[in-house]
Formats: sequence, structure tokens, C-alpha cells
Amino acid sequence: MWKFHGNGTLISSYSGLCAKMKKVKANAGAAGARSWIASGRSGEIYLAFFNLSSDDMTISALVSDLGKALPGRTVSACTGKEIWTGTEIGRPTLYMVSIRVESHDCALYVLNCR
Repeated sequence: MWKFHGNGTLISSYSGLCAKMKKVKANAGAAGARSWIASGRSGEIYLAFFNLSSDDMTISALVSDLGKALPGRTVSACTGKEIWTGTEIGRPTLYMVSIRVESHDCALYVLNCR
């Protein structure tokens, strides 16, 4: 289970892995989609999508933007898994990570990127 702490860290009670939050002002209204990105201690990238809409939607992130979670590192391809559905990105994706998210739901990817 993941637990969010007031100091901005997200810690797994199972693995002990930790992710740290860095606040960035969103440029969006009250509805639509949000995303969250963090890097883990082993270089993995955590990517969460949140659908705030009353409609299902496909939410995407550019692979090139994922490097922003890893200062000093360029990201060109990722593999990984969406935690709750088990959907895998088996072949390295070079352009975009996308998933259909139901109304008022979320998705969480753990990605290994190079």
C-alpha cells in the first residue's frame, strides 16, 4: 500500500520505495484531466492520470516530457505496467503513453525508461 506523507513523499509499505512530490501550478479549470509524475529511488518513473470529468477519456503523456521527473536525464523510450489493470507496455514506446480512464477514475503506471 502507498501512503502519502505531508512532507511530499509517497512511500510503499511493501517495498519501501519512495517518490517525492514537487508542486507545479496547473493551468487548467476544475474539470478535465490531471497528471502526476515522480521518480523512484531505482530510476523508475511513476505516472498517474486522473480523470475529473463525468465522461470517460483517453489521457496521454509524451515520453519526452517524462524526463522532467529525472533532472539531468533524457528519456527516449519506456516500458512498464499500469498497476491496477495490469496493462503492460512490453515494447518500448517512443512517443506517447496513453490509457483510457473511466469517469472520475485514475490510472498509475510504473515505467522503466531509457
